[in-house]
Amino acid sequence: MEAETLMAILVAVGIPTALWLRERYKRIMADGKITFDEVVDEVKALAGKAEEVKADVEEILEEE
Repeated sequence: MEAETLMAILVAVGIPTALWLRERYKRIMADGKITFDEVVDEVKALAGKAEEVKADVEEILEEE
């Protein structure tokens, strides 16, 4: 894999994912405490996001 391809993947997938994680963190910490139910919900959401990121990376690699 070329360096340009790797950079494209990092930019195309990494930045939106980081922003998504930041928003999720802000939402959890809005009341200043974390409950077990919030942790379970976030783990489920993160699993869904991981599948989305995987699909995005595969799409980028197929375009090459």
